[in-house]
Amino acid sequence: MDRRVNERIANESILTFYLKNEHFRHSLAGAIAGCASAIASCPFDVVKVRKQNHQIKPLPANPLYPNKIRYPGTFSSLKKVYQKEGLRGLYRGVGPTVAGYLPTWAIYFGAYGWSKNWLASKWDRKESDSIVHVFAAMFSGTASSIAVNPLWVVRTRIMTQPAIPTSTTPYHYNSTLEALSTITRVEGFWALYKGLGPSLMGVSHVAIQFPLYELLKNGSQGLIYLISLRKDYKI
Repeated sequence: MDRRVNERIANESILTFYLKNEHFRHSLAGAIAGCASAIASCPFDVVKVRKQNHQIKPLPANPLYPNKIRYPGTFSSLKKVYQKEGLRGLYRGVGPTVAGYLPTWAIYFGAYGWSKNWLASKWDRKESDSIVHVFAAMFSGTASSIAVNPLWVVRTRIMTQPAIPTSTTPYHYNSTLEALSTITRVEGFWALYKGLGPSLMGVSHVAIQFPLYELLKNGSQGLIYLISLRKDYKI
């Protein structure tokens, strides 16, 4: 009995120790939020990826790339996928999506908080400076993109593959791990990093988003303070 109590106290102490770390809390919160958003938005991601992979005009007959199913509007596409493949079709690729978002946001928020502190001390600036936010956002976006790109390759392929494999299907993966091992074996390790270049170019969006977020957050806090002063002193 005493051993179990001691283990419980030790476990709670470890959890409390990590939760006191601000960077760990940011990473944990980012991972949970990313996982929830991935599950909620997966059907729309499936439709988006399939529409992006679909040609408007049919290509010449090519048995390796059949172009039979057409995806018109968003909601009609959701209905079509559900009718042909069921609920599982709408959540095709949810495994690599969740597996990708968990480390993406965990790395991003953890790296963002750490790099903000490091850059501020290195450059002798305040953490609230815009230049610190810009470079911290770019660093954390680059780190998360490089770390998780293999999972995004797998996600795209699983989302665009047909529900039932056929002799004309160029590829068909049953799981995330199978896809990772097959791509590495057949196409080589660097095939897992296809699309990394455009992803890194897209890091520019976080260089705008998070500095603007910090600016608005700090500005709103100042506005709330001024409003409270006005109420207290009836200005």
